[in-house]
Amino acid sequence: MELPPSVETDIETFITNVRSKHGTYRGKEEITAGANQLDVAKESVSILRKLVYCLEGKQLQLSSLIQFVRMACKKMKEAYPYGILVANVARRILYVIRDEFSMELKVSQKESNNMLTSEFSFNPALDSQLTSVPSTTAASEDTFNYNRLKENILEHLASVDFLQEFDSVYKSISRQAVDHIAEGESILTYGYSKTIEKFLIAAKKTNFNVIVCEGAPQCGGHRLAAKLIEQGMEFGSFQSDKKGTERSGNKMIKKNK
Repeated sequence: MELPPSVETDIETFITNVRSKHGTYRGKEEITAGANQLDVAKESVSILRKLVYCLEGKQLQLSSLIQFVRMACKKMKEAYPYGILVANVARRILYVIRDEFSMELKVSQKESNNMLTSEFSFNPALDSQLTSVPSTTAASEDTFNYNRLKENILEHLASVDFLQEFDSVYKSISRQAVDHIAEGESILTYGYSKTIEKFLIAAKKTNFNVIVCEGAPQCGGHRLAAKLIEQGMEFGSFQSDKKGTERSGNKMIKKNK
């Protein structure tokens, strides 16, 4: 089983584009300016949607569909450090596929049952022919409309409601901030994350402490600190220097070994 060539090409381009926005540190790719996580998620959806579009006939059976999506996801996870993000997108799409497959199976079974009822309604020798009637499962397999299933999956993945799930993800997470951060708690952050930024800002009316580690060598903590300052939030900061010490404000703090 192999992915369609056009999908393979799109995945290679996707990985190259994501990696081009990262630098190299100690032999491993680490985030610098970083790719926009929302863009990475949407591009993942676009590739997996194209994958479904390229499949035909029996390739659209549930087991085959799941295997194809997992193959594509495994390749896209090479777009370090967004492997977890890609995997979560794939899980969401697999849910859509299973849901659409289940609904289409019910429709096919209903159509099959209606067809059998119509066929035997005019047959006076119905009792003698019952042994030759195919089972509901077999009939549904014969009448299963894979093209309709494909259209439904593609329509779902392109729907406004589905895409809005990605656009509203920060709001959805931020709404939970006040429920997860209690008064007097200390929150330690490392580097920069837009999700963490929105989360902390949403809970800024709660009295809690924030300690921002700069996250050397990319120093994303400076970016997070700037965002918190814009919101009038106070925080402590830790910065590594060449002597193996950390600074918090104007004070020197020895690193624990």
